Amino acid sequence: MDVDSRTDAAIGVDMLLGLWILFAPFLLGFRGVLPATWNNVGVGLLMAVFCGLRVSVGYHQPAWSWCTSVLALWLIVSPFVLGFTHTPDAMWNDIIVGAVAAALGWRGTWVPVAGDQNLKAS
Repeated sequence: MDVDSRTDAAIGVDMLLGLWILFAPFLLGFRGVLPATWNNVGVGLLMAVFCGLRVSVGYHQPAWSWCTSVLALWLIVSPFVLGFTHTPDAMWNDIIVGAVAAALGWRGTWVPVAGDQNLKAS
């Protein structure tokens, strides 16, 4: 798998995680906790849009992946900042998905350079 494929995979999984975050309040049953619900809907929608933009504009605009990483880091701290630590489903979902999405978002920022053999992995 080459660098381009790994970057595509990271961005694709991040998009799926964004969609998961978007629908998690309704699927996990914490939609009654408004700070968690609105946070997840907003962050999930933005993550999916940013990943879609990253895919559509190609490799030479990694800023969209950086935006996704920042949103993922926000997911990790948001239960504490917004005060929904009393809802374990929402809190742990955001922390775990945020950590994975941050790592994948950072991986998605890698920009392959044409002809650079050091970027090719076997």
